Amino acid sequence: MINRAIAAARAAGRNVRGQTGSNPPVGAAILDRFGNIVGVGATQQEGSAHAEVMALRAAQERAKGGTLVVTLEPCNHHGRTPPCTDAIIEAGIESVYYLVPDPNPLAAGGAKTLEEAGLNVARVHESVPELTAWLTWVRTGLPHVTLKIAQTLDGCVAAADGTSQWITSAASRAHAHRDRARRHAIIVGAGTARIDKPGLTARGWDGRELEGVQQPQRIIAGGADMGEGYRSFPTVADALRVLGQEGAYDVLVEGGPTIAASLMRENAVDAVRVYLAPYMLGNGLRSIGGEVSSTLADATRFALESSTRIGDDIVVDYVRRRSTLKNF
Repeated sequence: MINRAIAAARAAGRNVRGQTGSNPPVGAAILDRFGNIVGVGATQQEGSAHAEVMALRAAQERAKGGTLVVTLEPCNHHGRTPPCTDAIIEAGIESVYYLVPDPNPLAAGGAKTLEEAGLNVARVHESVPELTAWLTWVRTGLPHVTLKIAQTLDGCVAAADGTSQWITSAASRAHAHRDRARRHAIIVGAGTARIDKPGLTARGWDGRELEGVQQPQRIIAGGADMGEGYRSFPTVADALRVLGQEGAYDVLVEGGPTIAASLMRENAVDAVRVYLAPYMLGNGLRSIGGEVSSTLADATRFALESSTRIGDDIVVDYVRRRSTLKNF
């Protein structure tokens, strides 16, 4: 029964990633006293209800005597909304299971408050990938940075004559657009902006912007002015500092080889998403422009998180093996 509730809570949080503002994408599910799922909820935008409250609203009186499962420890402070711990206690919930402790000192302590109120509280030790970006931001004050690369099998992002559209398939590009909808901001360098004039929006197969999603901020690093709808910063470091201050904690970098190499040298990459296309170009433009590490011993090490086949393409996700250390 708990496993079903955990799956429902995780799915709820996953579905709102990129749509909660600076709030974390948390999901919650409620089991009634007979083990039936009677309420599922997810955290909303800043100033709106958290996942626990949304699930309680869905369950109504059926929550009394029941069990709450939530992907993040319930908050325990008065911020834009009242403490979730108060709502849980008032609803008559008897047991609470949470997956990730809240590292925010302003909101932490929810588990202890619930225990002191007589509830059964336990942590379920499972990772929640949807919370990774938010956790990075809480701990460092800077956004979680994913470097996205679309390349050939031999590591080229463009042919020797500069042509690059399209290396990956239409299905892979659609996958990438859905990923954009889960991010707070998309960053490209000035060179990519001038040459490709990218829209940097999350679009569907028909080229229209996806409906019902919060479009990511469109960021140009390097000083290029792309006009209305874009924000320009002198450097990537400047952009990341400001985005972190604003609570935009999940950032996708789609820039070219120069910005990719710069980020790697600065230890600013938390994850890498690579779209591999079934081509070999030989003398094409490489995905990383310039030296990042002069020796293998000093190279940044990533761990394979997942790989997915999309037709003849493959999307591969890697995450840093150690804690992120930002050099700016």
